[in-house]
Amino acid sequence: LGPVTKISHTESELLKFMSDFYVEIDDAASLVGIHNLFPNNWLTSTAMDLFCTHIDTFCKLVESFFITDKTDLDDDERFKVYMGHEPNGASVKSLLLYAQNLKENRFQVWSDHYDDIFGKERQTDLIPIENISTVPIALYAGFHDTIADQEDCHWIRDTLNPDVLVHYEDINAGHLTFLIGKDMTYW
Repeated sequence: LGPVTKISHTESELLKFMSDFYVEIDDAASLVGIHNLFPNNWLTSTAMDLFCTHIDTFCKLVESFFITDKTDLDDDERFKVYMGHEPNGASVKSLLLYAQNLKENRFQVWSDHYDDIFGKERQTDLIPIENISTVPIALYAGFHDTIADQEDCHWIRDTLNPDVLVHYEDINAGHLTFLIGKDMTYW
């Protein structure tokens, strides 16, 4: 559902920001010992409750900035319930891995020394999804998913071993629509 691998065409402003300011973010997070962004604590939970329960239009705006360009596909009540469990944190390392993949236009394993001044380990081993041979895979890609862009999802579809790809479908969805969409009939 909205598979995220190679993300060269992503429209996610967060991922683009992480890519553009990779060294600064990595250095700052290391310097102050931050390993988790947007952790669930009193301050973030209170802010989410304020903005997403009482000013849900603002929260939808934030959603459009990060994961979809068409928030009206999502059910408003389900959205409030979903956002009632946010934030749940995001690993700095996972966001930096997305940034590495975006910068290198590849789906590769983590590089511990990506911002090394000598440029070592900029490209690490690829993650060989074409070698998956025994796990049946069904992919659903959203027309309005700004994280897992259509073109990148087509790359996954075309790279996978055709013997394991049992279903592929492009649907009218954003990234979060797969969980809280108004129309879940694709399922």
